[in-house]
Amino acid sequence: QSIDPKNVTILRDSYGVPHIFGKTDADAAYGLAYAHSEDDFDNIQRAVLAGKGMLGRVEGKDGVLFDFGLQMLNLDSLVEARYELDLSAEYRAVLEGYAQGLNDYASAHPKELLLKKSFPINAKDIVKSSTLSVSLMAGLGMALKAVNENRVQEFLGANETHTGSGSNALAVAPEKMADGKPYLLVNSHQPIEGRFAWYEAHISSEQGWNCVGGLFPGGNMVFVGSNEHLGWAHTFNYHQFGDIYELELNPKNKNQYKYDGEWRNFYVRKAKLKIKLAGIVIGVSKKVKSCEYGPVYKSKYGTYAFRFAAYKDIRATEQWFKMNKAQNFGQFSEAMKMQAVPLFNTVYADESGNIMLHSGGKVPKRNPKLDWTAPITANTSAYNWTEILDSEQLPHVENPECGFVYNANNTPLHCTGDSCNWDEYFPGLQSFEYNRGERFGRLMKEHEGKFTEADLERIKFDNAYDPDGAYTKKFKQLYSLDESKYPDIADAIQKLKHWDKHGNVDNRDAALAMVVHDFMRLEVDAPFAILMIRNGDVSEEMAVD
Repeated sequence: QSIDPKNVTILRDSYGVPHIFGKTDADAAYGLAYAHSEDDFDNIQRAVLAGKGMLGRVEGKDGVLFDFGLQMLNLDSLVEARYELDLSAEYRAVLEGYAQGLNDYASAHPKELLLKKSFPINAKDIVKSSTLSVSLMAGLGMALKAVNENRVQEFLGANETHTGSGSNALAVAPEKMADGKPYLLVNSHQPIEGRFAWYEAHISSEQGWNCVGGLFPGGNMVFVGSNEHLGWAHTFNYHQFGDIYELELNPKNKNQYKYDGEWRNFYVRKAKLKIKLAGIVIGVSKKVKSCEYGPVYKSKYGTYAFRFAAYKDIRATEQWFKMNKAQNFGQFSEAMKMQAVPLFNTVYADESGNIMLHSGGKVPKRNPKLDWTAPITANTSAYNWTEILDSEQLPHVENPECGFVYNANNTPLHCTGDSCNWDEYFPGLQSFEYNRGERFGRLMKEHEGKFTEADLERIKFDNAYDPDGAYTKKFKQLYSLDESKYPDIADAIQKLKHWDKHGNVDNRDAALAMVVHDFMRLEVDAPFAILMIRNGDVSEEMAVD
């Protein structure tokens, strides 16, 4: 059903944030698409082009990787087959309203089009784009990078890791606050430019959708935000959401792989792609293989298969839509139980005083007696998991007696007071820490009495490394070098030893430490986070260098 723009009102506040009012949810989605296009149509188009398999025609080699990924994961066919079966009629109307908003903006601003052939778009294109994005976020993107660079152990040895930024979230129950109100602090650490530029909007309809928060280009609802009853934050979690298998090929027939002691044929189809090179768009085709485990990728280091649950489910954005519209803890929890969003910790608080941390996503139900170290080389059906853990089997803490929950990308095993933590286990559970989480835990536990808003702000904006934390242990060599052994850098060694491990803006000792960190990051050719979590500490040799 076509949207009548007369049913949509877009108002902007003094910051330029759009407040969108629609008669129906679909009307409001139309208004969100139009308002966001006014501000960032370029990046919205790039997100949609990835969903249509056309990004290579605009971005060349970088873009065609997304086009290939769409077909490698078979997402184009999956969405076509499952769109009406898996998505509710209510939500399909929202998607179709959003698509019409983009199409109407494109018609009114033809000079802004990156690729004329890409419009009009439809709701299925939006779903393909979002499913591809969340699949890459849920470990698959890092897995592809790891096998392409022959660094599987380094990138995945300590659980999945990320690209260097992070998120913070904290919820405090009303009985812990001096003013008797529940508090939710959110810091999503998202960029303000590029394909994942964070965008703020308020969406309101007469059908009960009234949510304000942040989203990405091409997102048709709020991903992190609040309504008049409740609010939630997400932080990246790093459970092992999938597995990498190093395949053994038949030396006499490269189209066969070993599985359960016998040679099996790959499933093969052709991906037809178009890529812009030197200003000319040319057509290319590439074989796409899959096996019993899942899609197959060949690098110069070997042939690998991937098995992630994320690329088999198209409902992620519908779960977020239900979270947007939830009116209470029960409705929000029901939305979470969909487990369609394939990753993220969720920190929650509501007007009734409920607080929660849930470390969610699609975690495979693995046999704990097997070795799941990546890459898996057993090549047997024993490693071909078919189910994911239920929502209740994942780390979660609801209304703890300790009165608070937090996460800053650290393990969810530490998310509240020591006596209230979740303490179970499953293969692939994130166990590593980050300094931000350690500091949250220490400062919350050390506080005496009830919290004020000023106390929470002090904790939220703390800028110190924990004296007994992961950083102090991993980087011990850097701060214990002997000046007499290395006289040519004695001044730098003394400066680092003098540093109080705080990062306030006028701290010149901190400046040297940050530069050293950056050179270490370049040395290992990986995000700084890898240095914090990889096996082994920073060596004396690296510290001196």
